[in-house]
Parts: sequence; C-alpha cells; structure tokens
Amino acid sequence: MKEVIDNHIPNTGRDDKRAWDIIKQYIVSRMPITELHDALSVMLGSAYDEEFWNSVITDVTPDDDNIIGALLKYNALRARHVPSQNGAI
Repeated sequence: MKEVIDNHIPNTGRDDKRAWDIIKQYIVSRMPITELHDALSVMLGSAYDEEFWNSVITDVTPDDDNIIGALLKYNALRARHVPSQNGAI
C-alpha cells in the first residue's frame, strides 16, 4: 500500500479520466490486454497501480461477448473512482 504523507493521498491514477477512457476502448474494441496495460502504464507513468488496474480489467472484461454488461460494470467502477461534475461523468 502506498504511504500517505501529510494527509495527502498519493496519485494512483485511479481518478484519471483518460485512463478510464482507455478501459472503455478496451471493452468495445477487443484491444489486447497487453496493449491496454502498455497504454495505461505510459499514460499514468509512476502513478500506474498495476494491482488496481488488473482488478478493474478483470471486472470489466466481457463475459461471452456481453459488452453491455461489461459497460454497466465499467460505469459503476468509474463512478466510484472518478469525481463527477454536476452529477455527470
């Protein structure tokens, strides 16, 4: 677990909207998982939390090509981690 200093939670990339956009692209385009991890790692740099993103990827990977179900899971996870503005994500 990352250390918290002076009541400041370190940047983990979990609330980065661009990272969540890449996750959505993965769901709808069948992007290879290795390409997805590479894209997240490059985008987030030192903020890339492999354990967290592995968990997200596992949760949103479509079962039996059920993209709608995967997108519903994606929306719920994104809403939990990305602060909304005026109630919209």
